[in-house]
Amino acid sequence: MTGRILDAALVEFDRHGIRKVALDDVARRAGVSRTTIYRRFANR
Repeated sequence: MTGRILDAALVEFDRHGIRKVALDDVARRAGVSRTTIYRRFANR
């Protein structure tokens, strides 16, 4: 699951730039909840 989240983040960063990507965008693309991301990654 961590790999899926990281892959989704990279796609979103590439498409929109790191400053314009919201956590919701990454969560939606990865097919997980925001809570799941917060549990996997304690900080940015």
